[in-house]
Amino acid sequence: MHRNRNWILTGPEPLSFDDVAAVLSEHTGRPIVHRSIAPAELTACGVASLDERIARGLEARTTPFVEEITGERPRSLNDFAATLTRSA
Repeated sequence: MHRNRNWILTGPEPLSFDDVAAVLSEHTGRPIVHRSIAPAELTACGVASLDERIARGLEARTTPFVEEITGERPRSLNDFAATLTRSA
């Protein structure tokens, strides 16, 4: 079942980097911001094309794989972050 599969695991909604920063800020009570990095800097790290695709929303998707693998619906980032701050 898992051999030679490319599992893209996602939560129930697509999120941008700014969305993730906002959710984490809300739950930690600390300002968290996403800082865009210039393509030239990313090229030096070898991740420029991936980051540009993500920034344009080309990876903004959800998949059924979490539920397919675990039998449970994925939690939202908001729900997950709430559990972290309750246990801290």
